[in-house]
Amino acid sequence: MRVKRIISLAGGEPEYRTPSHIVDAMKTALDEGQTHYGDFKHIPELREAIARKYEGYGVEVNPDWVLVTPGSTMGIYMALRGLVGPGNDIIIMDPCFFAYRSTIRHIGCNPVRLPRYEDEGWRIHLEDLEEAYTPKTRAILICSPDNPTGYVFGEG
Repeated sequence: MRVKRIISLAGGEPEYRTPSHIVDAMKTALDEGQTHYGDFKHIPELREAIARKYEGYGVEVNPDWVLVTPGSTMGIYMALRGLVGPGNDIIIMDPCFFAYRSTIRHIGCNPVRLPRYEDEGWRIHLEDLEEAYTPKTRAILICSPDNPTGYVFGEG
């Protein structure tokens, strides 16, 4: 078997270079002295641009509600820290992104496996969800499109 190309699904590192217009904007920002911590909620123009992006999907988002994080795992960590407490259960799809289990354990919670079925296109079964749910369940972590399977939840 000849392998044409292998794509790494680890760590979320893109396989392409950062586009030149982004690199140029970063250089300009540094040259202009933007080298210090900013507002905790991040740059207002960035939050406004993110809110406008969602308008294209038919969703109205108030830029004041946008929080920019240094990656999705940090955003998930922050959300879970605000929603659950030590000893709670959080249901995660299996397989899932490698960092989810350690993030959940770090906040003192228990990751509970929700199996997915490769032969069914990585779908989940309602019976498995009902079995995974306990009185200590406080959240279900769903990623769509999913890493690492690429599955996209839809109707049905």
